[in-house]
Amino acid sequence: MRPGNPQTMPADLSRLQLADYALLGVGVLLILAAAGVVTARGRWRDVWALPPPPANQLEPVDVLIAIMFIVLLPGLMAQILQLMAPATAIPRGPASQPAAPTALDVWAQTVSHLIAVIALTALGRARFEGGLEGWGLAIRGMGRRFVQASIICLAVFPVCYGVLELSSAVFRLIGMEAPTHGSIVALRDPATRVDVRVLTIVNAFVLAAIVEELVFRGVLQTAFARWGIGRWAAILSSSVLFGMIHYPYVDTIVPLAAFGIILGYVYAKSGSLTLVILIHAIFNGKTLLWLELGAK
Repeated sequence: MRPGNPQTMPADLSRLQLADYALLGVGVLLILAAAGVVTARGRWRDVWALPPPPANQLEPVDVLIAIMFIVLLPGLMAQILQLMAPATAIPRGPASQPAAPTALDVWAQTVSHLIAVIALTALGRARFEGGLEGWGLAIRGMGRRFVQASIICLAVFPVCYGVLELSSAVFRLIGMEAPTHGSIVALRDPATRVDVRVLTIVNAFVLAAIVEELVFRGVLQTAFARWGIGRWAAILSSSVLFGMIHYPYVDTIVPLAAFGIILGYVYAKSGSLTLVILIHAIFNGKTLLWLELGAK
């Protein structure tokens, strides 16, 4: 989901603006403090060194299947639901908001995400030594991981906002206006049905974070690294793909690719898919919370 932008908020939302600037300021301080500690200890070489990926038997077909869950399954599920349900059972969204996803689209996305979670966890259990824990998907230590994810998110915000501002400035310079994310349009519209609103939040906050991390960090990045292209090259290539799947929201492709690089680095260093899923969820959750509080 597109990161919120403090510069696009209306003037009367000073509290949200101040909260945004406070978060950005704290994030910058964390980055500077971390850089200072690493420099003082002479540990930059350790920072850039990456451990080998978790032992696995991923095959090219696994990568294709994982990408299918992101690219093809939602549309296929929408077609299936359209055939199964009468038009009145899963009506389309309000005509006043053509950019918003329809109710059918949201239900299809939810079902496809649930199918993807089940299938991907089965894939991880089968392909990684140690099963899901060997893959980095563990519930133990969730409290500690949540604290770590929250701190990392604070450092992520200024990086993503900075890249977003630069990306948006480039598009303004060339006279190109990027569309607003459909989920944001739906949540802003008071006419959006309750079930669509709830499922949109669940998809963005929980399911998308899980599915996208399982696919891009858990499968693609790990498979690319295993196949010998290099650990950093694996992070960069999977992150570029992560940014590109957010087309047609073109102004977010580069910022989300940068976000993907951070997530890929954290996964490579920690070996924890749970940690990067939490970071992703908190990142999306902040945007959702700001929308509920009235951000534009």
